[in-house]
Amino acid sequence: MKKTVEVSLLGQSFSVRSNKEERHVHAVASMVNRRIQDLKNAYPRKMSEQRAALLVALNLADDLLELESEMSDFRGDLRQKTQDILGKVQSAMGGSGSKAEEKVLEEDHEVVLATAQK
Repeated sequence: MKKTVEVSLLGQSFSVRSNKEERHVHAVASMVNRRIQDLKNAYPRKMSEQRAALLVALNLADDLLELESEMSDFRGDLRQKTQDILGKVQSAMGGSGSKAEEKVLEEDHEVVLATAQK
């Protein structure tokens, strides 16, 4: 259920509707404020609040894209390693496990992938 949370960004109040906990929304706003202030401190004469906010948005988007790429790589590696393990288990079972055994192994594989995606 969405809740309205009041936050302050660059000294302006905003009402944010979110499914997240209030503490999380405040932490996000705090991070944005901190990053904007860090940029303004690094470039005090040249950095307007608007410019700093836009650069922070670009930096956060870059961070997000990098994390999404890393997660995708991780999922691919996990999928491959899981397939390798399943192959070894099937081989150890004589290479021709029953359909029921293969179904159980396949379901376990999906549980591992679903857990990694969370």
